[in-house]
Amino acid sequence: MSTEANCASLLAVFHSDSLLDPAIFAEVSKLDGAVQDLRVAREKGSQIQYQQVCARYRVLCVPPNPILYAWQVNKTLNLSSISFPIYNHSGHPLYLTSFFRGHIFGDSLGMGHLLLQAKAMQLLYYLKTQHRRTTCRARWLTHSLNQFSNIKNSLALKKIEVPGSSGLQGGQEDVGGMRKTCSENPNKSTA
Repeated sequence: MSTEANCASLLAVFHSDSLLDPAIFAEVSKLDGAVQDLRVAREKGSQIQYQQVCARYRVLCVPPNPILYAWQVNKTLNLSSISFPIYNHSGHPLYLTSFFRGHIFGDSLGMGHLLLQAKAMQLLYYLKTQHRRTTCRARWLTHSLNQFSNIKNSLALKKIEVPGSSGLQGGQEDVGGMRKTCSENPNKSTA
């Protein structure tokens, strides 16, 4: 397995008609927290944490999903007013095309259409690309891919499923529902 990837990707599929439900967002948030809490042991007792290898925008790690992050910051976010493919969040356009699957649209809303339903949410964990952190990034990514099945089992997810094979494209490798390649982050300037 190559660990030259710049991100890890997972797809959360919903058991209900749509993800636009705070209870589903809470479960996806729990999954996100578990991935970001992964630590890799190093020699002499130190650890590699996600915050050390994540790609950053200003001082924060780039969020794995912009709508999930907006909801994590403000649990009262109106999930029934999300427009697609562009959502205007507090004056910042968020490009959502890479983050949702199985959409059903409603009326026109701003620069898109009202997102009535989506069956799946993609989480993209972007990693640093600087050469001095390549070994740390590779170790964290490899550990994450190897531990992902254990994470899923320990969370006992009820409202979502993270499939073992998440619709791979171009022969990209998949390990237990978590992929190790991603496209360029469409929200890097607005995250």
